[in-house]
Amino acid sequence: MTLGRRTTSGDREGELVETKDYSHVTKDKIKDVFYSYVGEILQIPPMISALKHRGKRLYSLARSGIEVNRQARPVIIKELSLLEFNSPNIKFYLKCSKGTYVRQLAEDIARDLDCVGYISEIQRQSVGTFNISEAVSLPEIDENCLRSYPL
Repeated sequence: MTLGRRTTSGDREGELVETKDYSHVTKDKIKDVFYSYVGEILQIPPMISALKHRGKRLYSLARSGIEVNRQARPVIIKELSLLEFNSPNIKFYLKCSKGTYVRQLAEDIARDLDCVGYISEIQRQSVGTFNISEAVSLPEIDENCLRSYPL
């Protein structure tokens, strides 16, 4: 995540809506905040999400400039650890339950650091039983398909 800037989408693609000083943020402060998130937490889904409100996707409403109240939902943060802090960038490892909004989590963490922030990069390591360490590249798939089904 990147500190000091908040965007409309919670990531680097969104429009800048707020800046705030982050010079007071330290590794120890980050670790303390991360620790406070481990376990079951309540998370308010962001407006930029696929959840529906009265039959319409929230992201559709958000794009029209409409914001609606959203109910907090329980999610589980199984692990949240600091990998690297090179101000204003925080690299972290997150293991969480399905339904966790990582962009929202970054905004919440930044708020608890008395700052603002957004997700600058996400690399999903696993989904269910699938792990990135077992992933195959597209060229490998193409090569295997050509061997199995030559043109």
